[in-house]
Amino acid sequence: NTWTFSGTATTNTSIGSVTDNAGNPNNAVQPITNGGQTNDTTPTLSGKGTPGETVTIKDGDTVVGTTTVNPDGTWSFTAPVQGEGPHSYTASTPSGGTSAPFTFTVDTTAPKIAVSIDKTALTSDATAIVTFTLSEASTDFVQGDVKVTGGSIGPLTQSSTNPRVYTATFTPDNVTGSTPAAASIQVESDKFSDAAGNLNKDGAEADN
Repeated sequence: NTWTFSGTATTNTSIGSVTDNAGNPNNAVQPITNGGQTNDTTPTLSGKGTPGETVTIKDGDTVVGTTTVNPDGTWSFTAPVQGEGPHSYTASTPSGGTSAPFTFTVDTTAPKIAVSIDKTALTSDATAIVTFTLSEASTDFVQGDVKVTGGSIGPLTQSSTNPRVYTATFTPDNVTGSTPAAASIQVESDKFSDAAGNLNKDGAEADN
């Protein structure tokens, strides 16, 4: 006897990746880590399922939209505008069940920095300690982000107890004559970013 089978094999529904295409260098698309952060309010989710079936996307218990699994078993869905804060997405199909949650936080708030110094006046042979306090942790705040006039600063030292705090030693330029010289230390906007990719905005900050 000969049997003929037809139909489509069932595929467990999954969310394979979520991507961010907001404000990245060269407009690049970047992956969002499960449990991570993004500044993209309309992230794109993609995954696998049974071809032809409808994929229902939920954030927690709220349905945010649907899409259809392609003939090759893949699907993609760009979310409508999502609010700031934590999100937990799942995808489900009639035959493939519900995927494991993919979680991340939407953060569109720009970080800022406060600059303080332990002395207000220095002689030419003295130094001062400058403290830089970031509103959010950053992995790309470096010495070159600091604009200094009337002197120089040494390497940045990150606090071992608070990763948002850095210190550096300021050394004034040698001053000749009796007229005092002014110095300034500041961090301009768009110099460093937070974990979600937002660049700092400090151009008009009074504490900078």
